[in-house]
Amino acid sequence: MKLTAGTPCLTAAQMRRLETFAMQSGEVTGAELMERAARGVTQAILRRVPEGRRAIVLCGPGNNGGDGYVIARMLAEAEWEVTVLALAPDKDMPEDADAARAAWRSRGDVAPLTTRRIADLSQADIIVDALFGIGLSRQLSEDLAKAAELIAKRSERVVAVDVPSGLGADTGRAAGGGAVLCADLTVTFDSPKLGHFLAEGPASCGALEVVDIGLAPFHAQAFANATPPHLQPCYDRNDFLPPAYAAQETGP
Repeated sequence: MKLTAGTPCLTAAQMRRLETFAMQSGEVTGAELMERAARGVTQAILRRVPEGRRAIVLCGPGNNGGDGYVIARMLAEAEWEVTVLALAPDKDMPEDADAARAAWRSRGDVAPLTTRRIADLSQADIIVDALFGIGLSRQLSEDLAKAAELIAKRSERVVAVDVPSGLGADTGRAAGGGAVLCADLTVTFDSPKLGHFLAEGPASCGALEVVDIGLAPFHAQAFANATPPHLQPCYDRNDFLPPAYAAQETGP
C-alpha cells in the first residue's frame, strides 16, 4: 500500500476503534482480520526474503501473538522451517489468538521464550516479532530487554508485526523508557501509526509496509467525530527502505 499525502496516521486507540466498528458490523470477524494481517506479513517476508528458508517467530500473549501463530503456519505452508517461541505459551489468550495457537500446535511445537533459548538457537533467515504490537504501554520486562539485546547481536533480519515490541505506537519512543526490539522491516495494518514516524520510530521500525486488511469502508463511521492526522505532501513512497532492503528493491 503506497503512502501518500492524505494517508491517515492512527493512534493505537483509533486503530482499536476501527477494528471494533468493522467487527460489530457483522461484515468481518476478528479471526478473518487476523488471517488477513498474517497473510500480509507473510507475503512481505516471502517477497523481500525470497531465498529464506528458516524463521523464528516470537509470539506474545494477545492478538499480536495470534498474528504470529498464523504467520508461523503460513510460512510452514510455504515450506519454511519455523521455530515458535512464546511468552507464557500455556496462558489463556483472546479467543481468536487461542484458536490460532491451537492451529499451529497441530503442526508444530511452542517453546517458552527465554534468553537461554534465544542464545542457543541456530541461525535463521528472519525473526518475526509478534510479541505486543500496539498493545504495549509499559516498558519491556528485564528478561525481554535482555532478549532484545541478544537478538540485536544476531544476524537475522527482524520483522515486526504492527509495531516493534517496546516502541510506543503513539509516541515513537521506548515505552516506559525501556528497551525496544528494533526491526529491519515493520508491517502494519490499514494505516501507519503515529509512532512509526515520531522520535525514534523510523530508526526502530526500519522499512515500513502498510497492508490493506479491508477496513477502509469503516473509516468514515469510526472517525465521524474525530478525523485522524494525515501524512503531509512530502510523503509519496511505497515504504521506507534501510540499507538491508534498498539494494534488493532497487538493484545496483
